[in-house]
Amino acid sequence: MKRILELSFITLVGFSVQVRADDMGNVNDQEQVLRTLAEKVAAEVLLQVVKEQDEPLYERFVTAEKVNDQAVLAEIARTAKIWSIRKAAIERLTDPTVLTELAKNEENDLHIRQAVISQLNDQVVLEEIARNDKNVYVRIEAASKLTDTTILLEIAKNDKDVQIRQTATSKLKNQTILVEIAKRDEDYTVRQVAMRGITDQTLLANLLKSNCAGDVRQMAVSKLTNQEILVEVAENDENAAVRQAAVGNLTDQTLLAEIAKKDKDSSVRVTAAARLTDQTLLMEMAKNDKDAEVRASSMDKFVQQNFKAEWERMEQAKFPPIVVPITPLPNVVEELAMTHENEYVRLVAASRLHDQTVLAEIAKNDTSEWVRKVVTERLNRLNTNE
Repeated sequence: MKRILELSFITLVGFSVQVRADDMGNVNDQEQVLRTLAEKVAAEVLLQVVKEQDEPLYERFVTAEKVNDQAVLAEIARTAKIWSIRKAAIERLTDPTVLTELAKNEENDLHIRQAVISQLNDQVVLEEIARNDKNVYVRIEAASKLTDTTILLEIAKNDKDVQIRQTATSKLKNQTILVEIAKRDEDYTVRQVAMRGITDQTLLANLLKSNCAGDVRQMAVSKLTNQEILVEVAENDENAAVRQAAVGNLTDQTLLAEIAKKDKDSSVRVTAAARLTDQTLLMEMAKNDKDAEVRASSMDKFVQQNFKAEWERMEQAKFPPIVVPITPLPNVVEELAMTHENEYVRLVAASRLHDQTVLAEIAKNDTSEWVRKVVTERLNRLNTNE
């Protein structure tokens, strides 16, 4: 068996490899015979096997850590047609000179260069690639490996490419530096990356007072926990999106109800209504608010808090089964809209119906004057939109 395996291997790779019988020992297992043969094969023979794309042999010989010649591994990384082979070779490269050559050579495949850069730790080389390479994806990979704060800051502030500035900014930890980038970068996405790294409550509060972009102030207030500052912003800020973000973190129920009733922007009022937990306030808002969106938001919140099972059934009804059943399923929402004992549940369910015949029946026969009125209004809107 040993002689057959030896000859087959020699025929496959096209090289005459001398392996004496006594070198094989008393091995009868085919796998072990192949491994023993591999130990005797020169690196050049392995390279020929890889070039011929015999992946199983590669897995046996290279992955079994039989080849450590850096030049051979570099050649495999450049020439193998199967990506898994190239990647495995790259992962075993350790020579900084070889890694640098592969990373900087713009004739090499993009994926090879990215994989090689992930192995590099030389900050000088990485900086050069991050600043000067022609391929933006290679530059991003190099920037992601940088650790020098001074270099990262310079790139984050001055590079012309948005994606490079994003990458460099995401690596920065200094809160004051991140604030500076958030205030001065012209691109929304870079500002957002900077804001995600800011946690200092004082700096966030100062950002709110500064003359910076609305999206930065909005994100700053969304990360604040100081209720006094949030109250001030929610009541007085000129930017509706900023007020809405502040309302999203408020806990004062009386103030939330006040904002839900009086803010001049409907999105702010809806957000405030959705934050209410006081049941009396929710019921009052649901019945009496002048804005239909606020009334709907209040009703949803009331039902969600007090009738969880019914709410879940309505939510599940949004997603019909992938396979249509032989027996039609009961219309859960319609059933709740017509038969549930609580008028809030009936009204929330009715707001999700589109069958005008069913809605007309509810508008005519529901026991609650309030439900009949609201459903009638909805029917009129549906008829107008037709």
